[in-house]
Amino acid sequence: MEQVAKYCHYVGSPHHKRNPSFAGQPRPRPDASKCPSELSKRHEIVERWLKNAVKSGNVGRFDEFGYPLRVWYREGDTVYEAKLGTRGSGEYHGYPLEHSQVVWGLR
Repeated sequence: MEQVAKYCHYVGSPHHKRNPSFAGQPRPRPDASKCPSELSKRHEIVERWLKNAVKSGNVGRFDEFGYPLRVWYREGDTVYEAKLGTRGSGEYHGYPLEHSQVVWGLR
């Protein structure tokens, strides 16, 4: 998992943003959860969360190129889910899950 984490990168998505960010101008979708505004300029933190979650094995199924399709990270009381964009790209966007969306077995 250490090797996989090296090639995973957080690129973000404007669909989960309220403010301009490293992912561009916000284009929120009504059905998409919104990331906390304080993370909009904190790319290095979110990328570290992604890599740490992969190293810890908090991942779902893998694509045919060896990247996890979904990755989960807990920060405080919030669980974030990162989703692989284009298969084989290693690029992820993420969003906070609702408290009712339980992810079991996070390390």
